[in-house]
Amino acid sequence: MKKTAKVKFGALNIKTHPHPTPEIYANLIEFVHKKELIGPLRGHTAGRIDALFPISSNNRLAGYTGKIGKWTRIDNVYSKQKEKFFTQEEVEKLFPGVEDAQALPNYERSDFVFYPEKHKLIFVSYHNHAGHRQHLTPGIAGRLFDNLFNHPTVQANFHQDVEVVVIPDNNVLERILNLYDLQKIEICVNRPNKGDDLEDDDDIVFNALNRIHVKEERRIYKAAKGQSIDPDEEMKRYARVAADNGFVKAIGKDEYGNRVEESTVDKPLLETLEYDAQKESLGSNLLSLAAKILGLL
Repeated sequence: MKKTAKVKFGALNIKTHPHPTPEIYANLIEFVHKKELIGPLRGHTAGRIDALFPISSNNRLAGYTGKIGKWTRIDNVYSKQKEKFFTQEEVEKLFPGVEDAQALPNYERSDFVFYPEKHKLIFVSYHNHAGHRQHLTPGIAGRLFDNLFNHPTVQANFHQDVEVVVIPDNNVLERILNLYDLQKIEICVNRPNKGDDLEDDDDIVFNALNRIHVKEERRIYKAAKGQSIDPDEEMKRYARVAADNGFVKAIGKDEYGNRVEESTVDKPLLETLEYDAQKESLGSNLLSLAAKILGLL
C-alpha cells in the first residue's frame, strides 16, 4: 500500500546589485558556506549553511543542494546558587563547544535547493516523517539569508547590495488587485535584475528605474471619495514586479462592507507536494520536488 509523505516548500528571491553574471550567486553561497558564517534569527536563535553540494560536478550554475542548520545560542546562564551569571569561560566548561558553534542546542536542519541562474532558493518549510522533522518558516528563512548575504565579511569581499525577498503566495496579488472596494494600495518595488531570462514586466521596470538611477520606488494610491481604485495595466505591472521584488499592501472592503487588509509580505508561498515514502526518501526526491516549485514562480 502506498504511503504518502507531504512536504511544504517556501521560496526566496535573492538579488545583487550590481548584477554582472549569474556566477556572482554561486560565488556568494559558496563563500558563506566555506566561511561558516552565522546569522542571527529571532531571540536566541541562530543559523548557517551547514552543508552545500553542487548538483553538477562541471557546471556550478546548475545549482546546489544544501542544509540549513538553526539552533539556540547560549548567551546568558545564571547560577541560582551563586546568584550571578556565569562567565563565558564557565559557560564553555558547562557546554563544551558552544562558544565556537560546535555544540548546538535544539538543533534543527532543513533542506534547500539554490538556482544561481534564477537566483531563487527553494527550501523545506515543513516535513515530518519517520522521526525526521524539518521546520523553517518563510520569515525565518528570509531573515537568515538576508543576514548571511549581508554579513560584514561578505560585504568586505563582494561589495554587493544583496536583497532577499520572501516570495508570496501566487494568489495574494490577484486578491489585492480585485478587492471589491480598493481604497488604498502601496507598491514598493526594488529594481529587479536584468539579463537572466526576465519577463517583459521586469525588463520594463528595470529600464525605467535604471534610466533615472533609482534603486527603489514606492507608489501610494488612494481612492477618490466615494470611488474604488481601478488598477490600470501600468499599476498591475509594477505590482507584479513588486510581489517578488519588494511588496504590495492594500486596504479596502469586501462585498459585505467589511474592512480588508492584504499584503504580499503576510502571505508567503507555502506549497505542499507529496512523494511515495515507501519507495523513496525526501533526499531522493528533493531536486524533482524543488523543480516543480521553481516552475510555479
